[in-house]
Amino acid sequence: MIHRKAAKHKRGGPLRPAVLLALAALPLAMGAGDVRRGGDPFDDEPNFLPVEQAFVFAARLEVEPARRLVARWTMPDGYYLYRHKVAFEADGPDVLGELAIADGEHKVDDYFGEVEVYYHGVEASVAVRQRKGVLAARVSYQGCADYGLCYPLQTRTVAFDAATGRAVVP
Repeated sequence: MIHRKAAKHKRGGPLRPAVLLALAALPLAMGAGDVRRGGDPFDDEPNFLPVEQAFVFAARLEVEPARRLVARWTMPDGYYLYRHKVAFEADGPDVLGELAIADGEHKVDDYFGEVEVYYHGVEASVAVRQRKGVLAARVSYQGCADYGLCYPLQTRTVAFDAATGRAVVP
């Protein structure tokens, strides 16, 4: 069995607090806190988030003051959503109105050319004409990561009691 003596510091004392603090901050400075990199400071390949984490989706049906279906996306740094890929659909004619969404940031995209995109978050809505029964709608969207991955078009189905706005299982 081989035994090794523990190495001692020349001064024999503990490391200074400032040095410990600098060593503790080193992984963050090297990218370990960057969700796009997956925490390995020496890995040059991006580690992309699953679509559900890259584009956190939520929807609600507002009944007052006006009946409207609202969708919200929240994205971490480095991810963006395309304006032209946001769409609402419902079964039946004349159930939903026109899309209302803020102007996006202009970007020249490798996949679609000149587009409007949203970083960090965006909310979109449509007027709802249905007043009774279950409103079932499909919300479609697509986005990308700045590091070069475009996610496929996503569609989420949402359902609400049209009279109360409460979510129901589709």
